[in-house]
Formats: sequence, C-alpha cells, structure tokens
Amino acid sequence: MPQHSRFSVRVLAMLTAALGLNACGGTGMGAPQSYTVGGVVSGLAGSSLVLQNGNGTELTVSANGTFVFPSSVAAGSAYAISIKAQPTNSSQSCVILNASGEVTDTNISNIVVSCPADGRFVYASSHSDINCFTADPTTGELTPLPASPCDVGVLTGVAVDPNGKFAYATVSDTNQIRAYTIDNSTGRLSATPGSQLDAGGSTGPVGPSNPVDITVDPTGHFVFMANYAGSISAYAINSATGALSTVSGSPFPTAPAAIAGQVPGAVSVTVDPTARFLYAAINQGNDISAYAIDSSTGALTPIPGSPFPAGTLPMTVRVDPTGRFAYVTNANSNNISAYSIDSVTGALTALAGSPFLTGGSSPIGLAIDPVDNFVFVTNNGSNTVSVFTIDSDGSLSPVAGSPFPGGPNLYSAAVHPSGHFLYIGSGNVSGYAINSTGYLTPIVGSPFATIGDGSGPYSFAFAD
Repeated sequence: MPQHSRFSVRVLAMLTAALGLNACGGTGMGAPQSYTVGGVVSGLAGSSLVLQNGNGTELTVSANGTFVFPSSVAAGSAYAISIKAQPTNSSQSCVILNASGEVTDTNISNIVVSCPADGRFVYASSHSDINCFTADPTTGELTPLPASPCDVGVLTGVAVDPNGKFAYATVSDTNQIRAYTIDNSTGRLSATPGSQLDAGGSTGPVGPSNPVDITVDPTGHFVFMANYAGSISAYAINSATGALSTVSGSPFPTAPAAIAGQVPGAVSVTVDPTARFLYAAINQGNDISAYAIDSSTGALTPIPGSPFPAGTLPMTVRVDPTGRFAYVTNANSNNISAYSIDSVTGALTALAGSPFLTGGSSPIGLAIDPVDNFVFVTNNGSNTVSVFTIDSDGSLSPVAGSPFPGGPNLYSAAVHPSGHFLYIGSGNVSGYAINSTGYLTPIVGSPFATIGDGSGPYSFAFAD
C-alpha cells in the first residue's frame, strides 16, 4: 500500500474513534464543557458553614472570601445552592442570593452568601468624631457607649470589616486613614499601632487627596477610600492585626471632572457583593467611575466604558444585595440613576425608566435593605426620606406614604443588618422602624444625640 494511503487510513481510523467517543458522551470533540460554581461569603463570624449544590456536592466554608465547589457542572445543567448547616460557634443565620440558575458558557461566580452581623454596636462618623452606640435588637433604640466618642478628628467616613474585628475611618483634614480593633465585649475602638497612613494621590484646590468615604470589600481583604481630589486609595488588611499596607499602584485615578480644571469630586465608594467590582460617585463629573478588583492584590483596573453617566451632582452610590443593580442619588437633579450590572464585566447599563424621581429635593444619602430590597434616600432640601421597593427588573416603585418626614439637615442613611431599622445622619441620629411594606415609624427616643459639632453623621457602620 502506498505511503499516502496508509496515512489516510490512520487518519480515518482516528476520526472514526473520535466520533465514537463523542457519541458516547466522552471527552473528545463535541463533548459538553463544564464550569465551576462559586461566589463570595461575607460576614461569617462562626465556622463550618456547609453549602450544598443540588447534585449533592457539599462544601464547608470557615472564613469570609471566595468559594468554589469542588465538582464542575456541565454546560446546560442547572445548579441550586442551599445551606445544609449554619455556622457553628455563632448565632448567625446566613442567607444565599443568586442561589440557582443554569450554567451556560462561563464559570458561575456571583453567588452571594451573606451572614448578617447582630449589629450590637453602631458607629457614626461626623466632622469632629466617631460616636459609638449600642442598638437595642428589639426596638432599635441607641444608647451611647461609655467610651463615646470613640475617636476625634475630621472623620468623615467609617467602615467595619465583615468579621466585625476591625474598623477604619477617613481623616479628611490630614488626608489619612486610621485603623482600629473592636472590643467585641464593649464595642470600644482601639487604634492599631502604626496604622495611620497617608491617602496619597493628587493635589487640588481642596488640598491633597481629601478622603471622604471608605468601604471594606465583602471578603475582608481590602479597604478602599474615595479621595475628593480625584482618586481611590486601596489598602490590604492584615487578617491577624487589622493593620493596613498600601496596594501597589494606589491611589488609582478616577474619571476627570466634566469641566476642565474642576476638582473631580470622588464622594462615595462601594464594592459589589461578589467583591469583583468597585464603583465611585464623581459629583463634579456627573458620572460613576467603575473598576475591576484584582482578588489577589486589590489593584483596580477601569472597566471598559467607564465612566458611566449619572445625573447632576451624584452623591452616594450603592449596589443591591444580589449584585445585579446599582443606584446613585443625584442631588441637583432630584432623582436616582439606576443601572443593571453586567455580571461578567461589571459594566453599567441604565435601566428603563431611569432616573427615578425621589419626590423630594437634594437627595444625598442612599441605603439598601439587605433583607427586603427596599431603597431609602435622604432628601436634604425637603427634609424627607423617600422609600422604594426594588422590582424584579431593578426599577424603583415608591412605597405607600413615601416620602416620610425626616427633619432638617439629612445626610447619610444606613440600614441595620437585621433589616428592621433605618438610621439617618441629621445633625444627630434619627432612627426609624421598618415594617414589612417599607413604611417608616420613628423609633422611641429618636433623634439620638451625638457628641461633637452637630454635623453629619456622614456614614454609619455596624459590628457585633
């Protein structure tokens, strides 16, 4: 047999064998691809949380951060994640968002397992100090801690890590960040030695950097800080001590302001529940700067299409608990811009019907209920609080009775981890009970007095 004929026969035999394998569902050409299923756990204080996929595969999780089930799932197959066992050594009851779906042509990484804190301690930052309270779990009433205020200075932002072990605050007048350990018995804050770090970044008419807002990512690995002069500072957290180290490349520039020579005005920063994307409101640019977060280093990379247009003078940006939608208050256009989030790239797309009117004027603060998907907005100009439900497509519908009376000087808003109470910065702290429809009722004793110059509070944080 000629050489070329023998070669043709061998090729034909290989093709026939490959076709036979494919027909039997093997791993050759045409076999179904398989993909991993995972997501992020945040707020876990106990240990041995057990997750289960619908196919029977189990995974034990003992720390906050990303997780991936050991068995892949074939494309076209369904997945359904549930909690087989709640964490031990803790009274927490974790919940799952984005728990089920069908695997298509990519790994699943947007499952969110949230383990809410009890929220015994409430920290409220103002222009002169951090006021510290205990929260009554039944009524929501706030009582100042004996150590309150827990720190003094121009502390415009405060955040707590998902473990409830460490707190961080921005110091605007010295362009720094402070780190604290939290005493889980008393709620007292103790400064971490050597932790007062420079924000770094550009210099503008407001001075170097001028940090104003701060957040900790859901994995508890990184701290991000919005600098009004036009950058985002990033720090890695030492899991043992809470001390910070500057991420390489930090600070990362935000989008420039729309008007040449104007300070960009990065005023708010938030991380989505999957810890993959960061969003910053740029109030002089009238847009949102968006970044992908390197899960290993904390470095930020601009998302294609960023910055994304917002309304006039955006003030606060937040992401809903499922990670599907983002919302931002626009102070000078009296509305809320709403976006869908691309689950792969993090890019923002304006929702149909956006922006949504608040029914008030000069909306500043925005908070999202982690339990019932309500959105709360403080209207500084009309002294009211607007409340919306998040519909299945992300659009906002006002609840009955909205907007509610809120008093003067409304700033920030935060929902207690239980989802039962809303706290608002109003010179002091105004508190409201939230019922099952989103209706607000003032908490007995509200407003709760703060110690300091009567400004803010500009942000809130909660810990066990």
